[in-house]
Amino acid sequence: MATNFRSYNNLTDDEKIILRAFYDNGMNTTAKHMQEIILRAAEQAGATYDQVKKWIGNEKRKRKLGESRTEENKHEDSDDNVLRIGPPLKRVASGYNIFSSSMLSSDLCKAIDSKSEKMRFVSSQWQALSAEEKNDWKSKAKQVDRIRPLELGEDERRKHIAKTKKNLMKEISYLENLGCEVAVVMIEPSGNINQHGSNKGVQFLMQNEAVAIKFMEFFDRPAEDKQHTRADVQNLFNEKYSEACGIPGSRVPYKKGGFTVTGLPEGIIFKKPLNYGSDQIKKVMMNAEEIIFHITRERNINDSKLTHDPLASTSVPSDIQNLLSKIIEKELIPEVVSGKYSIEEKDLEVKDLQITEQEFQHLTTRFRKYFTEDGWNSLKGNYESACNHEGYIIPVYTESDKPYWLFYYPGKISNLLSLEPNAEVWGYWLNQTKEQWQYELIFSNKKMSINAINIISVQENGSSEPILLRRKIVLKRRSQVVVCQSFHDRVIACLENYGYV
Repeated sequence: MATNFRSYNNLTDDEKIILRAFYDNGMNTTAKHMQEIILRAAEQAGATYDQVKKWIGNEKRKRKLGESRTEENKHEDSDDNVLRIGPPLKRVASGYNIFSSSMLSSDLCKAIDSKSEKMRFVSSQWQALSAEEKNDWKSKAKQVDRIRPLELGEDERRKHIAKTKKNLMKEISYLENLGCEVAVVMIEPSGNINQHGSNKGVQFLMQNEAVAIKFMEFFDRPAEDKQHTRADVQNLFNEKYSEACGIPGSRVPYKKGGFTVTGLPEGIIFKKPLNYGSDQIKKVMMNAEEIIFHITRERNINDSKLTHDPLASTSVPSDIQNLLSKIIEKELIPEVVSGKYSIEEKDLEVKDLQITEQEFQHLTTRFRKYFTEDGWNSLKGNYESACNHEGYIIPVYTESDKPYWLFYYPGKISNLLSLEPNAEVWGYWLNQTKEQWQYELIFSNKKMSINAINIISVQENGSSEPILLRRKIVLKRRSQVVVCQSFHDRVIACLENYGYV
């Protein structure tokens, strides 16, 4: 009989992040009184009750081991600015390891043929050392442990790479003797590509050259070769237009006009990004710094043409207005609802679709008739992409000297949109660097939380929508991210509207 069984090892990194958050807040035992919390953790992580119980036991053992090692070594390093998070980069060296390595390369050991005899000889020599001599070797081992790869010079880095490659070959050979087949593709900082493995593993790499080529293209692609999309151009134009008109979060009014654009690459005219080809997209993005929007029609609050709400004099129900205004310009809604116009792909100017599952169901049933086939497929793809994406930067109101702080939530947008005001959001704070608009992740084993009520949101169409920046950040020490100024301006404008700044 077939069963649906998912092993503990299949837990994803994001699922483990959720479980660690529960662990840090008291879920560190599988006792009976913890059953309800374990069930809640399993539900949020998408795991089973038994998986979470097994994970708790493993996590407890792992942390005890890490604490014992930290207690042993904490007096050896006074660098308080170095975060000690996660497992060591390599096996911890000991005084005996360093001594053995030195002895095995000596002439005395080279004269001994038997490997076992060599090791017995090394052991006897170690036992013969005085306590003071052994401490000297232990000190050397601790110096080895404190090597920080990112701080190595070019020559030192090259030596360490060569030494580690030699150790890698030994490990591969050992795995092959155990019956494993191994294939390794590696790119060095110099750009050289290496292929290693067991005999059959190397044969596989030689017969499938595309593997190494794709690997090299993926990791060694120059920044200027980044594959930009029409969405990147659309976001660029919206940001440039927002800066020109002084209203953060504005979108380019392609149909109404009232502006001119300069700085576009030679041979490229301004139009909706949907109409650009891949070569044009690449040229526009490479020329982003030169592109400037100029407002030719002054925004005047007394200008009825500019301030007129196209929905004010229509009988379009508010629920339809609210939902459709999230995906198309307001000017189109009356024509769409009356049946005079169907929503096409080019009408969807959505950077990151922020609608709930229930709202999408309404679009699927009640409002499906308003779309052309291409328009519907585009909306559906945008919604699915937004649902599957994980990672959002959230502005948070705090009573500090800064107007707001940024918080990184590594989950999905659907979870954020369904939060109650007092709900806790788990994630990591971002710390501003000396560079303007540049932040780095404050990453630690103890994940932080904020209350949903503190997330800065805008009031749009009668509902509260959180201000979000879609980003996927690698969860490691000092991962950096750049925040656009238009995002900052939009947050400040929202806070000013609420009277907080």
